[in-house]
Amino acid sequence: MKNKAEYTIRTLDDKIMKDGLEAVSTLDTFGQTRGSYLVVGGVAAQSYLPTSCRRATSDIDLVVAKPLARKREFLDYAKPTLEWLQDNNFSVETNEKRRTWNITTTSPEDETILIEFTRSNQKYFDRISCMLKRELQHARSKLVEERNIRYKVVAPEDIVVPKFSRICILLQKYPQFIGAIAPYFGALNDGLIRSTLNRTQDMRARLKDNLESEEMFSRARFISDAFDIRILFEVAGFNEYYINEVAVDWPAIEDNVKQKEMLHQLLPILH
Repeated sequence: MKNKAEYTIRTLDDKIMKDGLEAVSTLDTFGQTRGSYLVVGGVAAQSYLPTSCRRATSDIDLVVAKPLARKREFLDYAKPTLEWLQDNNFSVETNEKRRTWNITTTSPEDETILIEFTRSNQKYFDRISCMLKRELQHARSKLVEERNIRYKVVAPEDIVVPKFSRICILLQKYPQFIGAIAPYFGALNDGLIRSTLNRTQDMRARLKDNLESEEMFSRARFISDAFDIRILFEVAGFNEYYINEVAVDWPAIEDNVKQKEMLHQLLPILH
């Protein structure tokens, strides 16, 4: 199975992304899966943004409010999605990773994306069940553009707080990264948005030839997360009460107080 960095990156404007989300939306048509998934990650962030602000990604990430420890459990759960893809002449390949179940999805036009489902055993699921319940309660319904199809996506607050937690951790390990995101401490403009989208795409291209470079990967993720936080703050806006409620579930933010203070301008409503 290829590394994520080796896949072509896409936005919600691409047909195969729309196809993938339509396949995912079928989970809401069956009783055993209805209301038990959320789109997260890069596609979730894109769902709140106009075309000009979307940072491309290679996969559709789903969090599942059920433990899917065994492959048979995953296949039973993902059956509506798999059947839609196969009925529409997509080739599919299922794979397992340590934390996810993956569907490699290839269209009749030979375009490929990944659809990733969270993989957890009962013990881990019990630990995060309260957080998942909260995320489901605050989820939004989004329209697949140009199609009368809807999918469930996490609230913008549930997108940015995990990203803020992650960049706090990265900044503790790589303090030199702070200079790379200084431009995002001020107001965004069209030039900065375009240059960031080009920059992150270039970094991803370089990663294809440096898959073992942990610092290069971390730097790309650090900049991408910082951009996502700022652009969602500007475009989607956040509920101050809810964003601080979400932060309680991410203790690494308070465990890295110095880094949190250095990053305050990215997310000033976080207490």
